[in-house]
Amino acid sequence: MKAGHNQSSPVTDAVIYRWIATLLEGNLSFRLRFRRDLSIEEMTMVTTVGTETTFEKLVQNLLILEHDAIAAYDSTIEKLDDESYKAKIAEFRNDHLQHVTELKRLAEKLSIEAPTEGDMKQYLTTGKIALAGIIGDKTILKAMSTNEIETKMAYDHASKNMAASSDAMAFFRQAYSDEDKHKAWMDQTAAS
Repeated sequence: MKAGHNQSSPVTDAVIYRWIATLLEGNLSFRLRFRRDLSIEEMTMVTTVGTETTFEKLVQNLLILEHDAIAAYDSTIEKLDDESYKAKIAEFRNDHLQHVTELKRLAEKLSIEAPTEGDMKQYLTTGKIALAGIIGDKTILKAMSTNEIETKMAYDHASKNMAASSDAMAFFRQAYSDEDKHKAWMDQTAAS
């Protein structure tokens, strides 16, 4: 183990990510970037959620993203051993449930269908957690932190998306703040 790393090495994390990507290759609408020298925190998913040209599609895609996030939180709670970590993750999951409630309200206001589940990305977000669970709680939190990168990015884009109403943009800024708080806790706790 390299100095400064208290969990698995970056190469091990990269192998895990490559394995997941290989299993799902061609079935996802986003790309993953891999480098053997990156740590799990540095591997990011490229997302276009939040950049939609219509408010309706923006709300629908954020709902799908939230359902994927909730599935990952459910998997995390199931895999974690530390009860205090489980409680904090459950608190964060509740934030995502509140986001879904608000997004459903926006969908109703727009008279559009509100997606009730995630998409293929769910297999990646929950797969990372399952594989990290083999290694331990701190690696699970690192894997969850990488999921938060995409959600933060999506809400950052959405909060600046001119297709959205001003009240929705305010909600998107609050949701971004929630995601930032989640990621910060996960990063700090995984590093301790």
